[in-house]
Amino acid sequence: MLLAEGLPTPLAGTVSTIMGDDFKLEFSLDPKNQLRQIRYSLVFYLGAVGGLIYFLVMHEVVGLYIAVGFFILIIPQVLIHLQYFLNDRKLQITVNHSAKQLIIYDRTNEVLRYDDIERIF
Repeated sequence: MLLAEGLPTPLAGTVSTIMGDDFKLEFSLDPKNQLRQIRYSLVFYLGAVGGLIYFLVMHEVVGLYIAVGFFILIIPQVLIHLQYFLNDRKLQITVNHSAKQLIIYDRTNEVLRYDDIERIF
């Protein structure tokens, strides 16, 4: 059996390819990719902290408006990331191309056959 792991995926996880009797792809959540999303939003975090520091040093209300504006943009993003992480941290999806099925390992081990899927957008 040939096993290739660590390939990056657009699902913010790693993929394992198992070659043998079946052709399987396994997807799971990778915490390192979760931290990458925070790095992309660093400008917003710096804007909020910079506005707050400007308000505290200069005592001008404009700095407070800037900080609150950036925090309004940051808080929903952090909450959504946290919610998805908590829901999907133990999720593993296996795509078995040979048996033409998807297996979702979470609270229940749900098996979907390709014939059950009407269409994928």
